[in-house]
Amino acid sequence: PLGGAAIQAAAEPDWNFDPGRLVTSIRMPEPAVIRTALNLYQEALRKPSLTALCFDFSGSMEDQGEKQLQVAAQFLFTPEKASEVLVQWTPSDHIFVLPFDSVVRDTFEAGGDAAGQSQLLSDVAVQRAGGGTDMYACAQQALQRITATPNLSKYLPAIVIMTDGRTDGSPAMFLAQWRQAPVRVPVFGITFGDADKSQLDSLAKATSARVFDGSGDLASAFRAARGYN
Repeated sequence: PLGGAAIQAAAEPDWNFDPGRLVTSIRMPEPAVIRTALNLYQEALRKPSLTALCFDFSGSMEDQGEKQLQVAAQFLFTPEKASEVLVQWTPSDHIFVLPFDSVVRDTFEAGGDAAGQSQLLSDVAVQRAGGGTDMYACAQQALQRITATPNLSKYLPAIVIMTDGRTDGSPAMFLAQWRQAPVRVPVFGITFGDADKSQLDSLAKATSARVFDGSGDLASAFRAARGYN
């Protein structure tokens, strides 16, 4: 009735609904308990990741871009730092690191244990910017490494290209190989330096991934990329 008192709702046992029953509030766990549960998921329950990281050390990354890239590597491969924002690796994860300019300079690989991360950090630390750029060549080699991994089905794979986005080459050959791959591998972009996102955006869109700004909140970028795997 208009302007009258509300009508008391009737109990609905089939819905487990009784408006006359007192509802007791649930006490939230202590922050330390929540943190332990999140770490348990990250380190024991999450499906292992198989991640190929393409680090752009081309000439256009000199100075600011190169410094940002090294800071990103220190964050990513220092367990104490990565675990603060729940993007730490675990021993069951597998990581490829491919520094590149106009060609892939080398390919380093390790598990996600502390010793493996330390070695990958050392491998990145000695790299210096110089030369041309072809991020598609790096993406191709990254995809080849991922698809050649034994027991591929037990992992969730991803490629992450860390670059200023300026590149020579064409994505056509990579995308042709990507479509023929036995698994779908998202290709994420994380931008550094004076970045141009256009080519990264196209690659990410074609592979159902995203592009992030690495010069801003780097933790959120890696959390989002790792969240897909």
